[in-house]
Amino acid sequence: MDDTVLEGRLVRLEPLGEHHIDGLVAAAADRSAYQWTFVPGNAAEAARYVATARAWQRDGSALPFAIVRREDDRVVGSTRVWNAGPGPRPIPATAAPPPTPARSATPGWRAPPFAPASTPRPRRCC
Repeated sequence: MDDTVLEGRLVRLEPLGEHHIDGLVAAAADRSAYQWTFVPGNAAEAARYVATARAWQRDGSALPFAIVRREDDRVVGSTRVWNAGPGPRPIPATAAPPPTPARSATPGWRAPPFAPASTPRPRRCC
């Protein structure tokens, strides 16, 4: 696994690994923070998420990171840098299906009519 670590004033991006699974589950406990993205809902989904991210890294299509808050070394999420380039890229055969949409469990919430519930939507970060 690549050992690239990116450190800023508030967070550190470190290579995503199995040791981040419990932290990812804890970070996703407050589902209201994830209304525009899919997140693993339990340890099994988080393990599958991490395994898929690492497989995509081995395939050369992504570089996955855990987002760790510097203040207390707590995992607060994850991100990936994609190998964007010209032309279409096939989805690796190791790709797992996306986790259940976080908002689908919220009573009364429905995906917008233009986006199927299984389509990941970007999360607003700023």
